[in-house]
Amino acid sequence: MMPSSGSWFRGRRVLVLGGTGFRGQYLVAALARLDAAVTILTNNRPLPEAIASLASVASRAIRIRQGDVCDSSLLTELV
Repeated sequence: MMPSSGSWFRGRRVLVLGGTGFRGQYLVAALARLDAAVTILTNNRPLPEAIASLASVASRAIRIRQGDVCDSSLLTELV
């Protein structure tokens, strides 16, 4: 069971698929506030402005990788 304070996410690596969508952007922001090391996998080109700006100004670790979820070697690298 996870602590309700969110401290469970601190420093943990989290891969978010769909992190550039409407709901995904809020999830990424929430995870970043909890000090998770977030990686977004997206096939969107160009990146939505909100995600690009969040990643550039966030003091927390947010990585954005462009690629396809069907690319097994990429998923192995990210997980």
